[in-house]
Amino acid sequence: MKRPARGVIRVGLAYRPAIQVLVAGAPDVGERDFVVVEYGAVAVRVRSREVADELVLETRDARVSLSEAGSYRIEAGRAPDTTAVTAFQGAAHVDADGVAVAVKPGRRAEVAS
Repeated sequence: MKRPARGVIRVGLAYRPAIQVLVAGAPDVGERDFVVVEYGAVAVRVRSREVADELVLETRDARVSLSEAGSYRIEAGRAPDTTAVTAFQGAAHVDADGVAVAVKPGRRAEVAS
């Protein structure tokens, strides 16, 4: 079985990044503030609200916007046609098929298409 790719995406200063995305799976980085997760999981730590407002993560099933600085986990495709978003600290909004879900700190939401 092929092991998923792993890596780190850092945006900001090398010694103190504004965003650090730990990647397990195969994300593609499009524009500066846009991350696409086809399958797998990303752990995101955002240090400021301004940066959170500019970052969007998209899966096949949903679009995730971050509302605050904090720590998050986004899982794509672990269950068929499902995206799971956990806000360990901070808050997020998940839009899937015209339905918006708010994810509060310490909560998890799963959306399926």
